[in-house]
Parts: sequence; structure tokens; C-alpha cells
Amino acid sequence: MNNKEKWADEVLHSMDGLRRAKPADDLFDKILDKIAEKKQAVIIPIKRLRWLAAAACIVIGLNIYVFSIGMRSSQKENTSESQNIELLTDFSLYE
Repeated sequence: MNNKEKWADEVLHSMDGLRRAKPADDLFDKILDKIAEKKQAVIIPIKRLRWLAAAACIVIGLNIYVFSIGMRSSQKENTSESQNIELLTDFSLYE
């Protein structure tokens, strides 16, 4: 236990003699220059935007269609299973 405590103290005090980091004097000005640089806006043409909207509508429509088919088939399976329930006549399940 003594070795662990000694190691923990060494780790805790290993940073005692170090100085704080200081940024360069002109760092703030460099940051402001980067922020102030004019960014060119990307304009999407209307024709491309229409194609993207149409593709998104098709994908959403297909998802709704497939989901509705899945819901209908699961409802049919549930109703057919509920009608074909057989009672166990022999309770020996592992034979």
C-alpha cells in the first residue's frame, strides 16, 4: 500500500514545477482575421433543388408504402393465428 501512495503522490506533484502555457502575442489577431475572411456562399440551382425534392418525395413515398404493406401482412398473420389456436391435449412438452 505504501508504494501505491508514493506513486500517487509522485503523479500528483509531477506538474508542480511547470509554467502555464502562454499564447503568441498575435494569436488573437490571427483568429479575428480568419473569422473576417469572406466565405463564398454556395448557391444551389433551382433545377437541382427540384430534383432533390422529387427524389426525397419518392423515397418517403416508398417507405410509407413498404411500411403499410408490412403492417397489413402482420395484421393478417395476427388474425389468422388467433383463429387457428389449438389447445394442448397432452402437457408433455419434451417428448
